[in-house]
Amino acid sequence: MLNMPAYLMSKRTMFNVAKKLGIDLVELLAIWAFCFWDVGLLEQNETSEAISRRIRERIMYEVLTYYNSKGLENSSNRLGNLLFLVRDSVKTAEIVKENFEIRQLFGLNTINGSVCNLFRSTRMPKEDMNELICAICSHTSDGFHFGATACRACAAFFRRTVADGRVYSCRGLSTCNVQWGDRCMCKACRYQKCLDMGMRKTAVLKGSTCPDYSPREVSSTPSTSYSPEIQQSHERSLQQTPFTLNPTTTPILHKLLGNYEALKSVRKMVYSKDGEALFDNVERVPRAVPRDEVNEIQSKDVQLQLHFLVSSFPELNSLEGPQKKLLFKNYFFLSRIIEAAYESVAKGHEERFYLASGDFIQCDRPLTEGLTEERAEKEKQSFRLFIPGDEIFRKTILSSMKYHRMDLVELVATFFLCFFWDAGIQGQTVECEEKCRQFRDAVMRELLQYYKEIGVPFPEVRLGNLIFLTRDATKTMHKCQESFDVAEILQLTVLSGTLYNLLSSFGHL
Repeated sequence: MLNMPAYLMSKRTMFNVAKKLGIDLVELLAIWAFCFWDVGLLEQNETSEAISRRIRERIMYEVLTYYNSKGLENSSNRLGNLLFLVRDSVKTAEIVKENFEIRQLFGLNTINGSVCNLFRSTRMPKEDMNELICAICSHTSDGFHFGATACRACAAFFRRTVADGRVYSCRGLSTCNVQWGDRCMCKACRYQKCLDMGMRKTAVLKGSTCPDYSPREVSSTPSTSYSPEIQQSHERSLQQTPFTLNPTTTPILHKLLGNYEALKSVRKMVYSKDGEALFDNVERVPRAVPRDEVNEIQSKDVQLQLHFLVSSFPELNSLEGPQKKLLFKNYFFLSRIIEAAYESVAKGHEERFYLASGDFIQCDRPLTEGLTEERAEKEKQSFRLFIPGDEIFRKTILSSMKYHRMDLVELVATFFLCFFWDAGIQGQTVECEEKCRQFRDAVMRELLQYYKEIGVPFPEVRLGNLIFLTRDATKTMHKCQESFDVAEILQLTVLSGTLYNLLSSFGHL
């Protein structure tokens, strides 16, 4: 009985889709390769990530070449659906791991040893927890970087310093305290400590620094690929000229983008404080908020998002009420994760998780200033509880977002391509699933057309990277849902009411 949820999920999301597509042996091997060359794994270092990205893009390029050699029609959409199959494997894998650990708890597993460890959720053993401390700043480490155990921030600092040839000088006696959370951390002492702890300058890949992210209203800068053909074409397309969507060739994206801009305008009014000038061209200054205020802030966005969806897709009226709720629950959390990552990268604050109001949660430390003793203690507990989710968010979504430099059109397309019009959701009817696949294919076609119009070379590879990015969002969501559920058990009241039902794995609308 424990295996039934995993079987039903795999049948809906994988077996039926693979059968419908008629997956051949080459495509099966490609799926295995995509699963192996993953990025954003908790203990994965930057060299491994770079190699994985390079090989993954090369595989996408070769699959397209294979399709063209067979003379397949609509090969771009086929590759997209193949990658959705890879993404959906994450859903099944999570359920399998949960079932396996429950069986382990009750002594029902028939396998053990090294094979047993392969089926368990990815966790560091308790005896190795002391290794999860950054040797430079004492923050939580996410792996081995350039020869030392380090957090992502110190690894990025060392990489930029070496790659750019930066030289720092200490204003003191070169004995400054290097501690995470210190906004005025001495760069010279931090760099020297990196060297003292074993980081090697020779381990930094040439050209490994990412260009500064400069967002524009509608733009597209393809990711750097390492195959010669894609690399040369990408270099020719790194132009930052604004682009207007063509309502004739991309009508769905054109409508979505307009409605999203309207949503942001309505949010500005809803979240404005008394006395703020709505019509002045002055941006509201975002503020850090404690975690117990998130429920009130995000609850206001639920109705705004519903109106946004209904105005964007009149076709929703043809679906039954329970199916609409199912799609909305699948959409809301994942779209917030992607949107928050987009804002964090665009504004250059990767330590922040931006909310719909424009305010943010400080992910690198608890916010206790001005709180009562009771609220401050709950804030600290919530902060510790969400550290795993925050780490995965930074290592997967933020890393991929910064690497690929997603633009606004891609952001909006992602909401609907991968989250709202998703297929294979548990409880989804056949009619709803078919409609979702039709819309998903339509959005894929328009996104590929958009890439062609702005001159993105190998648009299918760019689309593939976008789909992989959404798989990272799913990983983050699962970890955050675990934290929400534990917070509910501990009565930390991070979420309540409708928002809890939307974001929790146990919630029902």
